[in-house]
Amino acid sequence: MSDQLEIINGVMSIIRKQVEAKLFEIETFEDRPVQLQEIRDLLKHSFESANKRLKETKNFTLSDAHYKNLEYKLSQRAVDVDEKHKTLGLYGSDIKPWLSKTPIEWRFWERYKASLKNSGISTNVIKEHQRLLDIALDHTGNPKADGRWSPRKGLVMGNVQAGKTMNFIGLINKALDVGYHTIVVMGGHMDELRNQAQSRIDAGIPEVDEMPKDEQRYVPTHLTTVDHDFIAKHASATAPNLIAVSSVTVMKKNTKILDRFMEWISKRGQEVFRKPFLLIDDEADYASINTKHAQEDYTSTNTAIRKLLNMFEKPTYIAYTATPFANVFIPFRNTTSGEFDDDLFPSDFMLKMPIPPNYKGQDFFFPDRDREPSDPTRLIKCIDDEDEDYGNNPEDWLPLKHKKDAEVNGLHEQLEQALYVFFLVTAIRYLRGDTNAHNTMLVNVTRFNDVQVIITEKIDDFVNTTREQLEAFGALPLNTALSNSPVIRTLKSIYEDEYSYSEFEFQQVLEILVAQSHRIKVEMVNRHSSNKKRKGLDYDSYSNEGYWVIAVGGLKLSRGLTLEGLSVSFFLRNAGAYDTLTQMCRWFGYRDGYSDLCRLYLLPQSFEHYTTVAQSIRELYDDLRIMQASRGRPRDFGLKVRSSDTALLITAKNKMGSGEKIDFNYRLWGESYGRIRAWCDEDRNEANYSVIEDILERIKNENVTRRDSEFGKSVVYENVPYNLIYEFIERVDAPISGKKNEPQPIIDALKALDREEFTKPKLIIYSRNSPSNNPKLSKLINSIGEDLTHQPIHILSDIEVFKIARSFTSRKNQGESSYIFTGSSSIGDSDDLKNIFTKSDLEKFEFSNEYSNRELRSVIPSPVLIVYLLSAVVSENRNGPYSLTHNKKPTVMYMLHFPTSNGKKIEELDVNKQYLVNEVLRSMENDDINDEDAEG
Repeated sequence: MSDQLEIINGVMSIIRKQVEAKLFEIETFEDRPVQLQEIRDLLKHSFESANKRLKETKNFTLSDAHYKNLEYKLSQRAVDVDEKHKTLGLYGSDIKPWLSKTPIEWRFWERYKASLKNSGISTNVIKEHQRLLDIALDHTGNPKADGRWSPRKGLVMGNVQAGKTMNFIGLINKALDVGYHTIVVMGGHMDELRNQAQSRIDAGIPEVDEMPKDEQRYVPTHLTTVDHDFIAKHASATAPNLIAVSSVTVMKKNTKILDRFMEWISKRGQEVFRKPFLLIDDEADYASINTKHAQEDYTSTNTAIRKLLNMFEKPTYIAYTATPFANVFIPFRNTTSGEFDDDLFPSDFMLKMPIPPNYKGQDFFFPDRDREPSDPTRLIKCIDDEDEDYGNNPEDWLPLKHKKDAEVNGLHEQLEQALYVFFLVTAIRYLRGDTNAHNTMLVNVTRFNDVQVIITEKIDDFVNTTREQLEAFGALPLNTALSNSPVIRTLKSIYEDEYSYSEFEFQQVLEILVAQSHRIKVEMVNRHSSNKKRKGLDYDSYSNEGYWVIAVGGLKLSRGLTLEGLSVSFFLRNAGAYDTLTQMCRWFGYRDGYSDLCRLYLLPQSFEHYTTVAQSIRELYDDLRIMQASRGRPRDFGLKVRSSDTALLITAKNKMGSGEKIDFNYRLWGESYGRIRAWCDEDRNEANYSVIEDILERIKNENVTRRDSEFGKSVVYENVPYNLIYEFIERVDAPISGKKNEPQPIIDALKALDREEFTKPKLIIYSRNSPSNNPKLSKLINSIGEDLTHQPIHILSDIEVFKIARSFTSRKNQGESSYIFTGSSSIGDSDDLKNIFTKSDLEKFEFSNEYSNRELRSVIPSPVLIVYLLSAVVSENRNGPYSLTHNKKPTVMYMLHFPTSNGKKIEELDVNKQYLVNEVLRSMENDDINDEDAEG
């Protein structure tokens, strides 16, 4: 099989190169994106020709699975960016657009664009990135114009692992074309990040011998290399006449290096400072921002950046980050004088990078609450944080909070499972044709180097044992191998649990593991990585055959570093700040051809945190989109974010230096409030159920209209007294998480609406239109392990309700009651509010066909309470059996939707409260912003 597989993979590679060459011709010479049907036609022709030759010469052919794999990868060249994910922008300066009016020869940009096309990136995506770069240059001004300017400042926001480096390399090329002379890139705060940036920049800017002779004079001098950060002696030798030639410098974000550069360039003559200067700040939320509470007391890095900018007559500062929260909090007004300050707030523009559909980020792992809630149990595996059976939980193995001399007893059982999953992923990808692709697993469980050393050694031992078992028994007949090797038995069991849908039999996977598992390496990524035994991540040395690596580390795996071919992540870290949590999402990225194989192991509380963070980021960019439509400015956006509930946890306390206090604004107008957790206790749920029974009984004595929804079996009550709604909110007992989930402000708001004689609320008793088809319902058991038949219909009062079946995770807290939660931030569907309208009502609204709750909240005349009755499905095992959290009564949850204000002023719905920053953020875990290189 091995020889045949090598031939198949070779033929697939040839087919792909043939088709890509023809697609590149279409894109380059016809200057247009290729169409999906064009790709399919070209692939079909090449595939059939190759199969015909294989049949004649080797007597076998490529399969449908091989065709699908090729089609999927090639089809990425035709992806487009939908309207919601295109470039967004706010502009704050009076700079007049100049780019389209100025003749420019795009020497560098056109070459870089061609290289992007050649690498397989969609022309549609490239054009959207080009649009962003042109906007950025347009709003920083013409570098060839006469006169000096104060520093121009902008911010480019992009998701984690979504292409920020590609974008700013494009900016460098365009900046060289328009006339920028001195370009400095601060490529992160660690050597690995700087080296990574340097390597990609070197590859993205043409060498002298790659340019025509008459254009070679435009090629910039590189003052740094992959092996060396900025050194004055080397720079002097490389560029003896800095005025005559442009330069690109990639340096680590370090004050000593910045000072060294400023001292050196100061000796090059004043003429250099008259030339246009561009400073690109990668990972700009880290170290660049003033983090002192007294505004006049700036951090050394912030001071050095400002000093460098002010040395030049035409300076431009453009920050790049995936976590812009801290940047939004940069003060742009002096707190003492009230005058506008010259700190690094992006006052000229804020831009959001485009996100193509093949990017797998927060919407893939933690979907939007306004979409149909998805079941994440295949993709995300919640790590057991309490399991008495095997006594091998994080508290016994490696507590979340531990010291640098912590003992590590073996490996966590689910870490072993994750390692086996990684073995399987490498084999499946190999069978799919990715024989030369990089494969990476991330293990991030501690910030301490000494503990990482121990874990790396234990994983190394585990991998070696697995490999020995495969070599000893894997080549035997399958039944013999299974009876003799517990490792192979475990691999087969996990394969059937996780990848039974795969196009391959386990026997095929096992044969690849026997032949190829020697390629799997274990590497530590921290300050000890530079010793002789540990090289750290070395993708470049394996560019031809592919690097298969299990990367163990902490901070260096938590920010900036790109992990090629990442498929499995085991993550036991915790953090309280949104930006820290988001930066740790190294599992985000482009996973073309293997996104279905990816697995993420998280603690239940981390899963909750990430779900909240993902929703907050979406809302942040929704606000940006709305503000763009209303021609808002960066300053307006900064003020809006500061006043939102998100402000409480979005960034570490030492980055919130704009004042001693911050405002907290509940902003209930046009928002929703939900209780979508539930206590596992049956009595507490029954008590909640009795609340809705009581409310429905009391409604009968009120002047309330009851009608059936035109969209299904839900029942709508109109003109419901406010006191019944806020009594319901007050009486229902459910777990809360965070200030926004506290019920009292909601009750106060409802009472205020009642006082103001606002239109009375509506109540929906929600019902599915038919029984749920959730397959888990066929595998239910009761509390003693007996099969349980699900009852889809429940009678509430006289209402026939088809219950919602949802998958939940159970959280067991020591000393507290256990509860269930879901990865979604809603329970029903994305358009539940449409039930209060008639079909003819909805036709009058200029909405999309989806009628999302977010849109409908802009037209509902009053608060709407939606009560949900659920079959809450939980399981300790993804493949079942499953149980219901509550058996006596359906699980009770609800969502409350507020209307928009339409100019109405009611204080309780727009509550401003002021909190001391230190007080609000005192309990946050900020360990992850410490430099692990300082730890022993």
